[in-house]
Amino acid sequence: MGTKNNTQTVVSDNGVNNKLNIEVMNIEKEQVATLNANVNATEVASVEQSNTNSMKEQAIVATPDEVEDCGCSEDGAPATWQANINGKQQEIIIGFTDCNIPVSKKKEELLKLADKKDCLPVKYNVVRPEIFWNENYPIVDRNGNEIQKGTPDVYVLCPEPGTNCRIFFDEVLTDVEIIECESVQDWAKKVGTTNQLCQSFDKVKEVAVAALATGVEAAKQVTRFAMEHHVPESVSECYLLTRLTPKNISLMMMGHKPKVEIALGRTWEDAQRLLSGIGKTFGEAERAKRYVIRAINSLLDDEDYDLDTVLEALKTIPAEKVTYAKLKKCGDKETCIVKVLTSWIIKMQRDTLKTAA
Repeated sequence: MGTKNNTQTVVSDNGVNNKLNIEVMNIEKEQVATLNANVNATEVASVEQSNTNSMKEQAIVATPDEVEDCGCSEDGAPATWQANINGKQQEIIIGFTDCNIPVSKKKEELLKLADKKDCLPVKYNVVRPEIFWNENYPIVDRNGNEIQKGTPDVYVLCPEPGTNCRIFFDEVLTDVEIIECESVQDWAKKVGTTNQLCQSFDKVKEVAVAALATGVEAAKQVTRFAMEHHVPESVSECYLLTRLTPKNISLMMMGHKPKVEIALGRTWEDAQRLLSGIGKTFGEAERAKRYVIRAINSLLDDEDYDLDTVLEALKTIPAEKVTYAKLKKCGDKETCIVKVLTSWIIKMQRDTLKTAA
């Protein structure tokens, strides 16, 4: 665009101006070439930086910023732990592979808030590093720096649910067992089999533990409702009109009560009435899904519709309208159900007025 404007400015019938035109165009070509070169150089630098960052992210297990005390020496030597191995206390370097799970931001906060006296003892399973070095498989310290072959007192952590994050919390590894492995493949099979036989809490069990750890009544009721009626924890919350955030649950499991009291917005009896009504109208499977109860809650948020009115609508709405609400393409299922039930409630109210007249 710049070439066109400058050319129009200096256009003339004489040879001098034509010469000027040519000089201007040549200058602009040089500027464009320089600009393109700068852009290309910037893009290459950006890609190289991105690749460098990506490689660092893949290698790093936990950086000094992620854990308050990185344990690294002032001279840059690998971080060490005090460990009890075969009844002997010694200083060791823990090596990590790319199978170890990085410390997440969420876990960082929990590591800072956790109380050591509330932690159950765990066993740290480790292997000698030679199998990795012999197969040219890199291992790194907790700061992401590769541990060179032949470095003494190195043991590679076997990644397990109970120790992946815990190792950044314990100052002394009180129970360390050296596992004998013939190769990296042998090590991987042992790690994989052990992890496949592990099972973490589902949300219902998490809230159950949180309720016991804090005594929060709302959490107890959410757990009880979910277990008795075989619905997910999030669905139980919808029936009882309460909200337990993931952060709330995590902190409560560690014994920290929420700063703001968690209360139920609906009684147990009313929640059961809704569960029964939804089950009869939409089917037993649908009562355990969030979209139906959330649609009902949306209706009840409208002050024109009380619980008895909605329950009567669920009881009397024709089956074909329910099927239509499930299948109708009007955005999402919640919106469809709200529209169909609203129409039916309006019809119910009109029929009532006609009968009264």
